[in-house]
Amino acid sequence: MLSKKDILEFIKRYDETFGIKENIYYAGKAFKTNSIINYLSEMKEGDSLQYEEAEQVLALLIKYLRGEADVVWQNGKIFFKLTEGEQNDKE
Repeated sequence: MLSKKDILEFIKRYDETFGIKENIYYAGKAFKTNSIINYLSEMKEGDSLQYEEAEQVLALLIKYLRGEADVVWQNGKIFFKLTEGEQNDKE
């Protein structure tokens, strides 16, 4: 599992809305990002995560952080909805 510091660094790299003022972090997408990274970690620990699947999820997570997709949890599964016109859902 990644540390909170590592997750914040990941968010900071891709989310333009991320900011720090004094000791306060402004990261509106941190909750969903953290939950997705934890989900991937749990799947990896259980040996049920394929490399290609993790690569796809991380690519879509970056799109979410850039505002190009939204994330929805349904029945314990992650769905990404691209916001660029075409509605491609990816589990």
